[in-house]
Amino acid sequence: MRVQVLSFFSRRRVMRTYSGVTPRDLMRCLDFATLHHGTSPDKAGIQVILHPVRVATRMLVDGLPLAMVCAGYLHDVLKDTGATPSDMRRANIPSSVVDAVVCLTRVGDEPYEQYLDGVAMNRIAAIVKMYDMIDNSVRISPPRSEEVIARGLARAEYLMRAVRVNYPRFFIEWPSRKSIYPW
Repeated sequence: MRVQVLSFFSRRRVMRTYSGVTPRDLMRCLDFATLHHGTSPDKAGIQVILHPVRVATRMLVDGLPLAMVCAGYLHDVLKDTGATPSDMRRANIPSSVVDAVVCLTRVGDEPYEQYLDGVAMNRIAAIVKMYDMIDNSVRISPPRSEEVIARGLARAEYLMRAVRVNYPRFFIEWPSRKSIYPW
């Protein structure tokens, strides 16, 4: 346990210098997401903001760079709210994060495979989308069928191959749902 904690904190120096994103930017992104999502509920009646927080928290725990964590907080803002990329730039959100969030936003009736190919072109967006699909597949409420879980995990695996990454660590070892979300 101590080794994991030390390795997490030893990565902070690297995380701060990635794309010039700082912990202050991280808080700015969380504030922006919270402001725009507000207290609106999703289909299951749970506050929408909890999904981006789960995604970003998992990324932070896994030691990913702060630019990716910021994009994790903001990945649904353009899709679910009236926010625009120019609003994000006015809020001083780093341009690498804004570009990733724009890439993560599906346009109109674009075919899903074509959308995933576009996401795979931006490394930050691809990693965030992978964590997003995993969270959408394994969350407990509303209950998911095994078919839906398998389809989501297959798409996440496609993105992992497309960007040639080995994480998330918990996806490769695939634990039970309860070990990811203990509640």
